[in-house]
Amino acid sequence: MPKIGVVLSGCGVYDGSEIHEAVITLLAIDREGAEAVCMAPDMDQMHVVNHLTGEVSAGKMCSSSRPALPEAISGTSQR
Repeated sequence: MPKIGVVLSGCGVYDGSEIHEAVITLLAIDREGAEAVCMAPDMDQMHVVNHLTGEVSAGKMCSSSRPALPEAISGTSQR
């Protein structure tokens, strides 16, 4: 069975992988008979978005930084 890497980063429409797009991609890979291997960078996200207000906080200057790897894992069943 071929393996296909899927790179996810963060989780969310504004500051990471959009969950619907990620799920459709994983489904398409599965339907073609391949194994999806989810991957993510182990680093802080460049931007953190407050989804209530739409306000963006940027990079290292941001007091509310979030790591991309655990955010990406939250959208998959892989650990």
